[in-house]
Amino acid sequence: MTRLLAEIHQYAVIVNAKKEILWVRSAGGKKRFMFPGGTIEENETLEESLKREIKEETNLEIKIKQPVATHLLKNKKPKQLAIYYFGINPKGKIKLSHEHTEYKWAKPKEMQENEVAHPALIELAKMAVKK
Repeated sequence: MTRLLAEIHQYAVIVNAKKEILWVRSAGGKKRFMFPGGTIEENETLEESLKREIKEETNLEIKIKQPVATHLLKNKKPKQLAIYYFGINPKGKIKLSHEHTEYKWAKPKEMQENEVAHPALIELAKMAVKK
């Protein structure tokens, strides 16, 4: 039996009071919009890790809701297991880290498939604003 060996990455679909989603443009790779997040460090819980990543990347503090989706990124080395959560009640002034070049608050219908890292992200955004 082959075991899945993958890094765990977590991302937050952050919704503000206007039902807009926070999108951040990656500084690397295809430079498309995605959700903020990152990897788990040693001795962190899943929630601690995601809150830390959001604070580091955006300077925001959020309340994390339940996980809503997972995705295995097989084309990455090592493979990545992505876990997506809804994030609500963002507090603070956005200040991006070096990992991102731009951000915007936008409703899911305002995002085009060719500007996001994966079309499924738009579907996750639509789910988040309905909550």
